[in-house]
Amino acid sequence: QIIFSTFHLKEDFFSNYIEGLNRYRPPWIHAYPNAIISLVQYMLDRDIRLSYPVKFVTLSSENVTEAMEQKIHKVFGVRPYQSYAQAEQVATFRQNKDYEMYVSEDIAAAEFVPLDGEVCKIIGTNLTNYAMPLLRYDTKDLAVFKETEKGRKIVRLDGRDTDYVFFRNNERRNLTLIFSDLEQIVASQIVQKSLDLIEFHIVRSKNYTKQDENALIQSIEKNLCGKIGYQIVYVDHIPKTAGGKMKFIVSELPKEV
Repeated sequence: QIIFSTFHLKEDFFSNYIEGLNRYRPPWIHAYPNAIISLVQYMLDRDIRLSYPVKFVTLSSENVTEAMEQKIHKVFGVRPYQSYAQAEQVATFRQNKDYEMYVSEDIAAAEFVPLDGEVCKIIGTNLTNYAMPLLRYDTKDLAVFKETEKGRKIVRLDGRDTDYVFFRNNERRNLTLIFSDLEQIVASQIVQKSLDLIEFHIVRSKNYTKQDENALIQSIEKNLCGKIGYQIVYVDHIPKTAGGKMKFIVSELPKEV
């Protein structure tokens, strides 16, 4: 196993990551989606490819958009598989060879507690931690599932219950799809400043054009439906959490909202 730092994934060091991959030639690459996509975008912009064939790419811990999948496929030549798990190991879902995601029933006991309509909160109990079992642990993650002959199929992962923008009419909305078809955006983050304003922090690729900005504005306005004001803020990078992840939504709302 070779571990690459997510904290140093910046343009100044991308060539070192590519050199390391070509040197050690790992057939299986596993990553946080928002971490690897910055490297992938760098390679796409410069038409760089690895010197060896990658057999598998797996992603976990963050939501994955269709645009991310397409970029990873272009660079590594394989479609990435998605998985869901936590350090606490209380619920695990994985895609099979047909890219359908099912609950892994032998690792943990996952429960789906209804929240809003089809959306359920994921509650889990680990089956392998005999030192400190976690019973009915609230992951604060959300999903839509259905019972099938093959098992419990995950229809959609909606991220954490904090990954929503709130409107004044008590409506909340996940805005992941805003960026689904925008290939020239390297990274993005939504900052909710108030119930009247949200900011879209955008890291642009070097090929980002006015046409891409217009497509972004169109997608934003389609999803917001005029219910809240917004601003687009271009930044050089999105800060990562202590665990090396990237928060999709940062809320500055009072906790009682």
